[in-house]
Amino acid sequence: MTTYRELVNRRQAAFDTAVASGAISPFVFPADLAGHALIVLYLLLPPRYAQKLRVVLLPAALWLYARTMLRARSTSLANGMVIGLACSWCMVWAATLMLFNNVQRDFRRLERRSWREKKEEKRGVSSIPAANGLGEKLIDASDELEDYQLSWQAFPTSVGGRFSWAMELLVTLRGVGWSWQIAGLPPVPPPASRPKGAAARPAEVSLRRSLFNYIFSYLVLDALKVLLMRDPYFLGFIDEPVPPSFPRILRASPWLTETYRLAMTVTGIYMAILSAVSIAPLVFVGLGPRILGLKGERWMNPPQLGSFQAVLDHGLRGWWGQWWHQSFRFGFLSPGRWLVGQCRLDGRSSAAILIRLFTAFAISGFIHASATFTQFAVGTWPLGCFLFFVLQAVGIAGQSGCAYQAAGVISKLPKPVRQLSNVIVTLLWLRLTGPLLANEFARGGLWLAEPVPVSPLRGLGLGLEGEGWWSWTEPFARWYSAPVWWKSGIAL
Repeated sequence: MTTYRELVNRRQAAFDTAVASGAISPFVFPADLAGHALIVLYLLLPPRYAQKLRVVLLPAALWLYARTMLRARSTSLANGMVIGLACSWCMVWAATLMLFNNVQRDFRRLERRSWREKKEEKRGVSSIPAANGLGEKLIDASDELEDYQLSWQAFPTSVGGRFSWAMELLVTLRGVGWSWQIAGLPPVPPPASRPKGAAARPAEVSLRRSLFNYIFSYLVLDALKVLLMRDPYFLGFIDEPVPPSFPRILRASPWLTETYRLAMTVTGIYMAILSAVSIAPLVFVGLGPRILGLKGERWMNPPQLGSFQAVLDHGLRGWWGQWWHQSFRFGFLSPGRWLVGQCRLDGRSSAAILIRLFTAFAISGFIHASATFTQFAVGTWPLGCFLFFVLQAVGIAGQSGCAYQAAGVISKLPKPVRQLSNVIVTLLWLRLTGPLLANEFARGGLWLAEPVPVSPLRGLGLGLEGEGWWSWTEPFARWYSAPVWWKSGIAL
């Protein structure tokens, strides 16, 4: 059996050969994200021109992202998975901003004003209700520095103001501090009634929680890496049994073997997400509003992952709609809402609900299938990822429909019984459909990626032979010189 290090070295050699032959190209920043420029251009244009030119700008942006997915590859970036994930998401986000929503008319952004500013300067203050309940009236807030006002800023008239909007809309995901903030996030704080400095304690709590989550997820990822590299499944050989060193109960039952591997896959993905989403609060809340202004406020950096209580209460719908991260929620829901509007359906009708549900999961399937497609591997089946997410919509619709039909019986059951049944149904459905996703992640080489730069466990001698403290043995980025200058840049 090929060892982990042999496989990594062999894959890197094959990648270098493919690049040299011109079969593929490395992912180069910023050339391979040229579609960003068209999104920014659209947002910089005056509204009357933007709406007319989007018929050109949107297809051009989609083509640029699709071209990158077709030809760019990497042995870093989770073995190329991030390329497909980023480009497909940018395609969805470009359509969200240019087609499915009217940014210039409907979007509002919170801005912070000192009490010293004139109250009559209300240009850009929204007169329509926002997602978190704010309207035209300015509200008061407080941080550890001073009292200030929050107001809704409409689409700016100046180019500089529109550029600020464009750059923020390009990277924002959940809409915190925007009128389109996704459901489930804390609202903007009510008028302050506490003395200055009272917000410091919640900020410290937020920092401690984020720091704990980051350290905990870091250590778990290190332990998982040491463990998973001993299983050929996570090296990409998905049909191989677990090695003899594993417990006999796993080796004796193919069903338990697959269940164990699915559990490790979910744990690894969850911990990777937890590690990634813990960094932003550490930076933004750590620097605080004194340096970053509104972006440094604790309530502008709410948790990315929900409580497992949602799964107990709502089953599979709670798993995907509240417990799992909601980073892409607005982009997933916008196409379905747009379709419902185009079909002139009642938003509360069963047809509208199903359209939004299946559209959201189909888009999620497209993004994850694209991520598998751009992995530098042979024999992957991206359709499996797509089917997995579409089947989640089937499961949610099925569980919700059964619960509706049996509501009279279910309501009489004790709450612990209802919650236990929700968990059982959720886990069984994920166990049934999970291999469609997990097998493609493993086959594509996701687990060959090094999640931590410094490995305490491998430094203590618990890793494979030849491994030590430092895990990132290959450079993450290098300069790439292309035949034409605009294609040169940082190869990742």
